[in-house]
Amino acid sequence: MKKLYAILLVLLVLFILVACGDPAQTTLDGTTTTAPTTTDGTADTTQVQPPVTTEPSGKLETTENYTAVLDETKWVPDGGVDTGAFTHFGSGQDIYQKIQLETPGYDREYYKEEADGTKTVMKYAEIRKLASIGAIVTKNETAKTVSVKIVEMNVRVQSSWKEVTAKAGSYLMFEFTTNIPIDFYMTVTQTEGGKESTAAYKQDGVTVTGKDGTYTGTAKCTVPYAKGKTFYINICADSNGYPILASVPVHITAPKYDLPFQFIFIGDWDKIRDKSYIDNCFEVLYNSYPRAYKRWAMGGEPTVLYIEADLDYDGVAYNAGDRVCVSVAFANSSPDDVGLFAHEFTHAVQGGYGISYDKGWFTEAMADYGRFRFFHWGYNAKYAKIYDVDDPEIRDFHGNGSNNPNWHGYAQHNWFMAYLDWVWPTTDKNKDGKITPDEHGLIDHIVYEAKMRQKSGLSPVSDDPHVVGSVFNNWIKEWTGYETMEAIRLKYVKELDEGTWEFIGFRDYQDNFLIENCYDVPDLTYPMKEKILPTATTHTPLADPVTEGTNLALGSTIASATSNGAGKNVAANLVDGDLTTRYQAASNKSIQTLTGLQNEVVIDLGAVKTFDTYTLVNAGISLNESFNTKEWEILISSDGKTYTALDYQKGNTASTVSVSVGEQSARYIKIRLYNSDASGAGTARIFEFMLFKQN
Repeated sequence: MKKLYAILLVLLVLFILVACGDPAQTTLDGTTTTAPTTTDGTADTTQVQPPVTTEPSGKLETTENYTAVLDETKWVPDGGVDTGAFTHFGSGQDIYQKIQLETPGYDREYYKEEADGTKTVMKYAEIRKLASIGAIVTKNETAKTVSVKIVEMNVRVQSSWKEVTAKAGSYLMFEFTTNIPIDFYMTVTQTEGGKESTAAYKQDGVTVTGKDGTYTGTAKCTVPYAKGKTFYINICADSNGYPILASVPVHITAPKYDLPFQFIFIGDWDKIRDKSYIDNCFEVLYNSYPRAYKRWAMGGEPTVLYIEADLDYDGVAYNAGDRVCVSVAFANSSPDDVGLFAHEFTHAVQGGYGISYDKGWFTEAMADYGRFRFFHWGYNAKYAKIYDVDDPEIRDFHGNGSNNPNWHGYAQHNWFMAYLDWVWPTTDKNKDGKITPDEHGLIDHIVYEAKMRQKSGLSPVSDDPHVVGSVFNNWIKEWTGYETMEAIRLKYVKELDEGTWEFIGFRDYQDNFLIENCYDVPDLTYPMKEKILPTATTHTPLADPVTEGTNLALGSTIASATSNGAGKNVAANLVDGDLTTRYQAASNKSIQTLTGLQNEVVIDLGAVKTFDTYTLVNAGISLNESFNTKEWEILISSDGKTYTALDYQKGNTASTVSVSVGEQSARYIKIRLYNSDASGAGTARIFEFMLFKQN
């Protein structure tokens, strides 16, 4: 039997996320836990890296090694299999059923022809396992018989992408095109060919679409989480054990952070339109889950989290044990709202501890406190959540007046929880770095007692804040002397009214040590609600603006921006040398309320450079003069940490402003906008920032 070789075209596109390590960790009760282990007993240490969010390029590369065995077929150059060589062509199960429907009342015989010419009769169960076959049908209408010769496609595809190097936790996407209609799926194995599965992760539901005889598809998978190892991403045909089509080795590189966690993406992430959403999700994961885990875990909390995007879920997000799910519809409608993950990640650390949902307030208040502390006041200052001291939501937890608090589970308890941590903080009294129950603050004491009840198999307790003598309120009394949590709320409201307490940030909290040195995650910078005032000297702008000569800022990078700009009007336009592009960004309301600044941009020159003049090209060059930048301050730094105030301008009306500041040397330039534009809209509109060495 003649064997002809076919080619299957495969494109591999890589989406990179993140990696992790394996340190031991101190938990709420002073014990330590270590990272999980793999099947070979070695530490399975994990961490996540934001992916490269480029789309699959669509470029198809031809393989060089053809191992597809297509009996009784023709090979068409640059076209693959000549399906016209068969009466029917497709999956075994589909072809079997089609022939059954097409030949009612016929006696049918299905067979394969062996190399020596003998026939082997095949049963339906055997045929349906064949992923791709050709069928040559011979009818005898007189005898009412049908003879069906089955030609099996023993496909072994060698991808032109021989191997991949990726961060542990990387999100891979494969794109392929073939004219053989096979049901694809994926597995991850530790050895080539899938002989020894680590059960690390399998991503089903590969999308395959057909048009004009060509089948294209995408498949996504998260690679395993052990740095320094090699795993194999296997593209397979159907779910009945049909041979692997491509087995691509993935070499796991060093992680961005060393964390004892695995974060695995599953579900419909390819349906989320904003490709930066997945990056932002993982950045929140970095920032919140390790801190929540380090503070509140007691052993048994998940170290592997499955992060799912669900196309069919009609809510917002939820946590179910080791799974955190977000609605695709919500992600598409609110791409900037990634703080919800910090809330759900805190739920994952709670692990269903022993507090019932009688009122439901403490469980949700704690989860939202995780978001408030680790995301709003720990992730990025531009997300800082600001309340007013008179806001009824932060006083009575439902906004209908302080005389009738209802302690609703989804009310704003954030300031109240921050108050509890301020007045009754966890402290390291023994100065040994090991937190014992007698060193717990009020919140940690409640969590500890609730989890101990759960571990002991006792029934959950009600969190009703009013009932004197309840188990929950006895925990409160033991630690504070107050009979109920409601009594503490009244004390909290009294201090708000008297002005003796107001939340302005977490920088001075005694319990900050609980989440410092948190594995390999950088410590928080703790923004504070404090007015920033310009301190630089105001220099007189030059009569003749400088725009010609060697611009030392040209091609620099933007190190940070409180608002990066909308659409194409990004902060990078400040240093692109093109006066037709601009940086345009609305005032960041959180930053403005927090500090008084409307926006702030930091430019990295790439190296320390010496200059004596800067130029700011404003919106008046092509837009309404009232859009000119009105008030700004320039600061400089050599290390990006310590800044010196250089120049302050106020009441500007000129389109292009040049200021001589004397000889200066710096690598980082910080532009602070206090009153962005003369129109009062508060929107930055700057075409270019330049640096020159005049003398």
